[in-house]
Amino acid sequence: MTEKHVCYAFTETEDIFERTEKLLGDSNEELRNAVRRAFGSVSARAQALSAPPKEVLARVKTFYDRTVELGQSGVQSDELALQLDDEFPDLMDFYGLLRLQDLKEVW
Repeated sequence: MTEKHVCYAFTETEDIFERTEKLLGDSNEELRNAVRRAFGSVSARAQALSAPPKEVLARVKTFYDRTVELGQSGVQSDELALQLDDEFPDLMDFYGLLRLQDLKEVW
């Protein structure tokens, strides 16, 4: 994974953020309410990926290293997911980057 991946994920997330922001002004009240509920999450993703690429890569490496450590210690996948969520509440803010490729092939 490279800084180029971070920039790609940020651009993609920023586009989603901008489209979500525009929907806040939609005339459909039901749609606006749904968008309001999602806006915090979308905003957090954009903010997480807007950090300098080297910082974002270091954070993702931390997630990966901890995942490997837990996996090697015998933690089952469902328990692993819960533990990672507890340890890294911001993990899903990096989803746009994490989904780009299998990190096992990178690190």
